[in-house]
Amino acid sequence: MSFECPDCYYRNSEVTFGGEIQAKGVRISCSIKSREDLNRQIIKSDSCTIFIPALQMEIPPETQRGTTTTVEGMIKKAADGLEEGQPQRV
Repeated sequence: MSFECPDCYYRNSEVTFGGEIQAKGVRISCSIKSREDLNRQIIKSDSCTIFIPALQMEIPPETQRGTTTTVEGMIKKAADGLEEGQPQRV
């Protein structure tokens, strides 16, 4: 499912998985060595955890479920989410 609102420019590109989740997961690793690597496509399922060791950052399964984006988009959305609640944490 993908749509964009022409008035407010809200955009959603959600992926819904119809298959059964395996009993054991799969670990996929990649190294970001250049700016172009940030443009790699990611499809994050609703059971996926993304861990970025260099930033000591984890994106848990409950957030950004079923999204299709890039590495940069995933990091930006996580950073925006952290920034959003900052005034309540001060």
